[in-house]
Amino acid sequence: MSREKGKQVAVMRNITLKRVVTFLIGLVVLAFGITLNTKTGFGVSPIISVPYCISYITGFELGTMTFLFYLLYVFLQWAMLGKDFEKQQFLQIFVSMVTSFFIGLFNVIVPDAKGMTYRILFLILAIVLTGIGAAVTVGMRLIANPGDAIAYVVGLKLKKNFGFGKNVFDFTCLAASVIISLLAAGHLVGIGIGTVCSMIFIGRVVAVCGRPVSRLYDWTMNRKPAES
Repeated sequence: MSREKGKQVAVMRNITLKRVVTFLIGLVVLAFGITLNTKTGFGVSPIISVPYCISYITGFELGTMTFLFYLLYVFLQWAMLGKDFEKQQFLQIFVSMVTSFFIGLFNVIVPDAKGMTYRILFLILAIVLTGIGAAVTVGMRLIANPGDAIAYVVGLKLKKNFGFGKNVFDFTCLAASVIISLLAAGHLVGIGIGTVCSMIFIGRVVAVCGRPVSRLYDWTMNRKPAES
């Protein structure tokens, strides 16, 4: 375990500008994909379904509620990993602020999809962008978005990959949203066919992106893929 930690610390220290910029682009893409899902009219992305549900019920701003839940995800990781949770991962709180800011911004400037064709296109684009954004932010091995970081930890604990962990975490979020909305509002809030499609396919997009993102990481580290 100590040897693995040493490798992780070495990776964190060897930070290049390309790696940081790629990470930030992935973060913006992720936020845009999550927001697009809320604009389809088919239901929101599973990762944001619980804060969206509570935001709808309480009237709190979506970006603020998302940030609070991201904080919760950080402390859940801490509880699940125990001594293996590295202190620099608390920087996910900063990442939470950035992600929540862009979700709030895109939520204001991106219009709702009008017409079935645009709603379907929005949904497909949302799934693809959310999967790519999640894969890139985690794949840069810096500080991941908390929602994806906890999905990674779930996959780790289940001895599976990140894509599988993403599917499990998304399903958990969906189940929690259904329970909360039915108890508090008496009907489903933010849950629809788009939520189910996102739960199924975002994890698969993440899995497909595994090898390309690994090559992208090698590029950001200024080394040849063969060395990885």
